[in-house]
Amino acid sequence: MPIVASEVMDESRAYLNDVPASLYDNETLLPYLKIAYRQYQVALNLLSNPDTEEISTILTVLSGSETLAALPNDFVTPIKIEELENNQFWPMKKVEYLPNDEQKTRLHFWNYREGNLFFSKAMRDVTIKLYYVKRLNLIDESTQFPIESSIDYLSAKTASLAAKFIGGNKTLSDEILGEAEIALERDKKRIAKGNQGFGTRRIPFWIEHRHGEHSDGF
Repeated sequence: MPIVASEVMDESRAYLNDVPASLYDNETLLPYLKIAYRQYQVALNLLSNPDTEEISTILTVLSGSETLAALPNDFVTPIKIEELENNQFWPMKKVEYLPNDEQKTRLHFWNYREGNLFFSKAMRDVTIKLYYVKRLNLIDESTQFPIESSIDYLSAKTASLAAKFIGGNKTLSDEILGEAEIALERDKKRIAKGNQGFGTRRIPFWIEHRHGEHSDGF
């Protein structure tokens, strides 16, 4: 069940002993919640948390093009890319440098640099499926967080930042920060345990071998 940003800030005020919001109202706390949320996203992205991943809509790389016309609005970083051939999506290979070969009917390779995706040029339009980490945007106090357990970390981290930079109380800030770190470690363990259930499906050798044999010579 999603939680709302205002709920997080209510709990932050409990840490700060300001339940009536005399000093730490939502307008005051919101910038620090944004910082806490951004740091939480980084931690989740590093763990490849399924709650922060999204399969994009189908995209098209135009014939002779090295890039996409545009990336999804909530795109953060790519996970993997597949290309459509014979009514089936096949995995593409991520490389550091794209080969400087003649154009073929397929893309085969992709590269991510300078905030953009690059491909080997193909002689036709190629349909791809992009798996990527999505950005979780925080807009205002009514914004919903998709991960219910995040309230423990976010409320404590927000309170810690407010205690330090508004209240000037480093001792209290450090004490609350300890609570945030405990909550984050708890979420990391939960996510890691959940990821253990997602096995890696290998492509059978005969399929992989046959897939590599095409009339385009690759």
